[in-house]
Amino acid sequence: MYVSNHQSFHEIFNTFLFVRPMPGFIAKGGVKEIPSVGIIATSIGSVFMDRTNKATRHLVFEKIEERQKQCE
Repeated sequence: MYVSNHQSFHEIFNTFLFVRPMPGFIAKGGVKEIPSVGIIATSIGSVFMDRTNKATRHLVFEKIEERQKQCE
């Protein structure tokens, strides 16, 4: 697992270039609506988070734990 706080899309593209296997990301839900970016983010298995609803945070943590277990 890599944890990074990014400032722009440049960090994401660099991650695509240098990290294998292809990483998924945690992204705000609106990323799905960005043309092309939403399709790519969905296809690599990114987890989308509703940042306006604090009650959904536990779902994101559960998804992270599930994926970590798959990597063991």
